[in-house]
Amino acid sequence: MVERGALRHHCHAASLRARVTCSAQRDKKSRGWWLGKRLFSSPEMKKGNLPWTSLTREELDSNERPQWVPQWVPDSPPEWLESSLKQLERASKVAAALTLALGTAAVLRVLVFNPSCVPSGSMVPTLLPGDCVFVEIGTYRFLRRPARGDIVVFRPPSSFNSATMREEGDLDEGSPLDSAMTDAPGAQYVKRVVAVGGDTVQVERGVVLVNGRPRSEEARGIRSAKYSVPQLRVPDGTLFVLGDNRNRSADSHVWGFLPEDRVVGRSWLRWKPLSRIGVLK
Repeated sequence: MVERGALRHHCHAASLRARVTCSAQRDKKSRGWWLGKRLFSSPEMKKGNLPWTSLTREELDSNERPQWVPQWVPDSPPEWLESSLKQLERASKVAAALTLALGTAAVLRVLVFNPSCVPSGSMVPTLLPGDCVFVEIGTYRFLRRPARGDIVVFRPPSSFNSATMREEGDLDEGSPLDSAMTDAPGAQYVKRVVAVGGDTVQVERGVVLVNGRPRSEEARGIRSAKYSVPQLRVPDGTLFVLGDNRNRSADSHVWGFLPEDRVVGRSWLRWKPLSRIGVLK
């Protein structure tokens, strides 16, 4: 009795497994038939011109399926697949263009151009308050050091602060720029290089003397200074900078020499306002 019961149980379990397996295989056949029909469909196949395309799914799934091997290969992919590939190709081109544009902009921003706006009138008449300029960075990094006559943008040295600017009239006390543009981290300023390391500089009777020779500044519309500076020798690695608006500028005649490592770049092009766009001299 025990052996017959065990045998009956074994046969019943084997029968269940066979049914599940056959059912799974049939499902796979059905899915495979639909996928093949979808991928290899074509106008000829849809018209039923090929004998094996006229078979129904039931006939294909039956045990009486004829033995055939398809000998025809579609000339082109289905329309839906071709359209999807074209959309994917267009999306890839757009993504590549955007990546290239962003990468180029980042390189230009870091190595070449740095837009900056002038907050005060210390560089009048060359630059007016509100003028915006492009700061060219690469020259001082890779080609040469700052030279006399360059208009430089720099981070202020430790001796430079808003109190000094107010004292010299470069900034009005209580103005919005007083708190926003002076002691703020990352604040930058613009002045003109008058003398470089190794030069001697002096301001006598309003005339700026560099190495004993007066600077020609009338062509730029720069007025004479109303202050005097005794003869000084500019240390190596530093600059003596002045604002073109000599009598309303907190510059080297107030807070001393500017270390070259504080220079960000050279201001060379005014781009705003558009009515005054042009190269700075």
